[in-house]
Amino acid sequence: VVAPLSELRIVLLGWIVSGKSAAGNTIFNHEKFPMQRTRTCTSHTGVVNGRSVTVLDTPGWWKYFFDPEYAPAAILESVRQSRHMQFPHAMILVIPGETSFRNEQKKIIKEYMATFGEDVWRHTIVLFTWADRFPDISIEQHIESEGEALQWLIEKCRNRYHVFDSSNWNNRDQVTELLQKIDEMVAENSLFCLNTQCAAEENIHDTDTQQDEDISLDVDCVLKLLQQEFNNRLEEFESKLKHLGMDFTGYLETKSDHSMSGPPN
Repeated sequence: VVAPLSELRIVLLGWIVSGKSAAGNTIFNHEKFPMQRTRTCTSHTGVVNGRSVTVLDTPGWWKYFFDPEYAPAAILESVRQSRHMQFPHAMILVIPGETSFRNEQKKIIKEYMATFGEDVWRHTIVLFTWADRFPDISIEQHIESEGEALQWLIEKCRNRYHVFDSSNWNNRDQVTELLQKIDEMVAENSLFCLNTQCAAEENIHDTDTQQDEDISLDVDCVLKLLQQEFNNRLEEFESKLKHLGMDFTGYLETKSDHSMSGPPN
């Protein structure tokens, strides 16, 4: 059994609308982070389970494309503004549990996490949020069903992951278990040193040389990915309805026929 640390410093990372702020609020059992898009670094220190916990909520990144100016300018600057956070105990990568995770998301996460250097993976835990939205399957079943991309991420983090029901702050067991996993990770790997100066210089150089050919923003591609996400959500919704014995497509067609027919005599 690993002895609990007297103090914990946690950095929350993730894309926009991933539930980072909700995760921070769940940890403190109180709304300390506004439930809106995080545009600047926000931190809070409080007592959780008898020990001091500091959480740094960083600006969210885009799910579908890499912004070459954002990574060094926003994430690293956020860490610099909180100097004591340059030696965090854990990097928490927040992933919404109900959303799809494909090769596009794998590529984007690889590029953003590279901002902190390869060693960051040894100090990262994947946190799935909104567990209440997929109550019928276990998180292990979800990881298996999502396929190679999500499995790669879990393996990259050495099979460290956790689940939050972000709608139920009163469930303190889920917070206790996360803090225990952080204690175990620190016992294995010690602290993570965020060498922001070196990381920024390396990534700015890489971005300058690769921006035009590797990470240019193609609007058509983004629209295609958004359409794919919509289709995935629709398929999941239809599947759930069919499980309940309902035909969503037939219902829509019936509604369409009725709307096109003339008024009743």
